[in-house]
Amino acid sequence: MTLRALVVLSALGAIVAMALWAGTGLRAADTVEISRGHADVGILRDGSSWKVAVKDGTGSTPTWRDASDVVLRVSDQARQQLPAGDEYRFLGPAGDMIHLIPQTQADGVLWLGWNTQHPSVRAADPRTITFDVSKKQGPGDLHIYLDYGGFRPPRQLWGPGRSQPVSVPVDTHTHANWAFSEPGRYVVDFTAQITEKDGSRRSATGQLQFLVGDEAAVTSPTGRWEVWGPTALAIGLVVVAALVTIRRILRR
Repeated sequence: MTLRALVVLSALGAIVAMALWAGTGLRAADTVEISRGHADVGILRDGSSWKVAVKDGTGSTPTWRDASDVVLRVSDQARQQLPAGDEYRFLGPAGDMIHLIPQTQADGVLWLGWNTQHPSVRAADPRTITFDVSKKQGPGDLHIYLDYGGFRPPRQLWGPGRSQPVSVPVDTHTHANWAFSEPGRYVVDFTAQITEKDGSRRSATGQLQFLVGDEAAVTSPTGRWEVWGPTALAIGLVVVAALVTIRRILRR
């Protein structure tokens, strides 16, 4: 087999691998479903490394669980109608129905925030911590935003075309709105970047699985990954460069 053929086959194999990876989901077995009450996404230190975890506050004693062991249910009780006006136009047309995890706790629905309050975080006392949601799978859009009330407009944190690291100091606890435009199963990448006391940098990524609506199941299809923000541009440039290289090889 010629070098040219090997290069082309390798490139095609990479594209197939990317497609297969994009369609993967989370395992359905051995998971805990949280559908109401308080939960937080956060990080904890495990030896010399960090990992993303979910603090389940729905029981008598709060429990930190691995993110892959948790399913977050957004029931139909969380459905809300979008108001008139321009402030929330980024969520969709006025009058549309969405599923919303609210910033302020509401009876009977999931109340999801994030924190840096695990004892291991306090003990390590990193210089900086940032959280980011960089990509998702799902049947509709996901917007994560903050409401301030009064005359201040909502602040969009993460959503289609919008990915940004948000600084979260040690011992911080925050809640936001999580708005889903369509029912179904969503998977999102939640990434933490940590700068240790000695200046070394660490990162951790966990996948959060949401079942939006009473009928959604862990077997529901999610579709392809949708990459947000600068990461999407970087991946696009890599793909274009690869295709240009293949084209040049084939012309020889």
